[in-house]
Amino acid sequence: MKTMEKSKTKISTKTYSSKTKETTQFITILILLTVLAAGLFIPPIQEAMAQSPITIILNGEALAFTESSGRPFIDANNRTLVPFRIALESFGAQVYWNHQSRIATAWKDGTIVEVPIGQPHIFVNGQLTPNDTEAVIASDGRTYLPIRKVMEAFGARVLWDGGTQTVYIYSPLEPTSDIIPDEIPPEPAAPDDLYTTDEQQLQRLAERLEENITFIRDPALFALYAFMNYTGYEEENNPEGFHSVRRVILQDLQRMDLQLTEPHYYRRKGLPYSNYIAALSEMDNQLQYRDPRKIEALLPELVDLDQRLREFVDQAAITNLYEKYQDEYRQAMAMYHPEMYEYLAKYTHFLRVPTRDVPEFSFLLNLQESYWRGYFLGKNYGPMDNGNVMVLGPSDELNYRLLAHEYLHSLITPIHLELREEIESLSYMMMQVPRGSQALNAVYNNWFTIFDESTIRALDSWFINTNQEEIVRQETETGFILTQYFYDRFQNDWEDFNGTLEDFIRQLIRDL
Repeated sequence: MKTMEKSKTKISTKTYSSKTKETTQFITILILLTVLAAGLFIPPIQEAMAQSPITIILNGEALAFTESSGRPFIDANNRTLVPFRIALESFGAQVYWNHQSRIATAWKDGTIVEVPIGQPHIFVNGQLTPNDTEAVIASDGRTYLPIRKVMEAFGARVLWDGGTQTVYIYSPLEPTSDIIPDEIPPEPAAPDDLYTTDEQQLQRLAERLEENITFIRDPALFALYAFMNYTGYEEENNPEGFHSVRRVILQDLQRMDLQLTEPHYYRRKGLPYSNYIAALSEMDNQLQYRDPRKIEALLPELVDLDQRLREFVDQAAITNLYEKYQDEYRQAMAMYHPEMYEYLAKYTHFLRVPTRDVPEFSFLLNLQESYWRGYFLGKNYGPMDNGNVMVLGPSDELNYRLLAHEYLHSLITPIHLELREEIESLSYMMMQVPRGSQALNAVYNNWFTIFDESTIRALDSWFINTNQEEIVRQETETGFILTQYFYDRFQNDWEDFNGTLEDFIRQLIRDL
């Protein structure tokens, strides 16, 4: 952190006579009446920043503000607001932004100041302190704090020179007494992730990911894919064919004398694999629909899937088959443990997710799926009913990009769901998706999904040692038309953006 030297600069003050004060008051009233008569109004934040340049002098040195960092301005309450990060870090404080609670926090010399956005108060070491204005996230997406109240909370002296539009800030003097109290009160605990270096934060995030990720096998998903493969699911991304485990399970099934009502169920239905996963999510652990009426409304073509699946499970003795290949599944999952934690920590840190907000989910490898395919099942996945589940298809080595892709869905897709109405307002852009492209196949083929996938595909190769720009170009051409846009904006604007990830995405939507 930058330590500012103490300044010897002095501020001169003038003493006015009572007559001078009366004259000043009269002139002030006259100016106000003139303004009201002219019908003037307080300019919006953008205009305030442009029309009212404010200088901040900290311990004798002027702080440098730019367009990328944001500039101080005077708000509607006639109070000076300054960009959060640059002001506090220059003062020697460590800063932290909680995008969930929308609270800006600064920590210095045992004092914690918390500034909630849009509230007429701050917290100093947990104690509420009223304020006559409030912190804001401006239209440029940056967080601006009321400078006087925050600096005074740290013991600084703050002066305002209206003639030059200058704020003077002086750090508190060092104590001169050598007397040490009998009992030194403990310092308040620092907020999570506040005082650590990037390396320490990455390590902490990796440890939390290891705590929050549970490796599992799921007999319901195993049964569904065994049934799909047996009844016609032949999709595969690997030119060399099925994974060896997928192939031998299918051979085991074909050797059985199964008398199914519909032995070609998957091929006859002609539906994408994603419909089957959605249908399974609506079943309980007995493979029976929890609410058949919901299936009739949303997935009418698969209204009998639970019956066909239970028939298959009984005849194929699926539990025995599931246990037969448990070692192969565990061996495949061992490839991801423990390397995946440090890798996912990079994305977590990049998107500024605090340690306490690292998601919890189960991790599952599905060796009966196509190579390099994955998805993230939400909390409503019925057969397990124990939270989110990340599912990855097989690969010959740890599939870093697919792992990042599905993990990013756990962080970003919930935000998109919150902004769904704003995203859908751009649905006219669907006309720009090339006909016949991957984005228009049955798995995607709607604007919200294309928007969501464009964001994820812009980021999923961020920490992979590969030609990321070429990947982004290919994804854009594949029909995920906003991939290049999101990549450029994260590359150019995210580092200096002081708002939340949700605020940033909302700004990207507005800029389209």
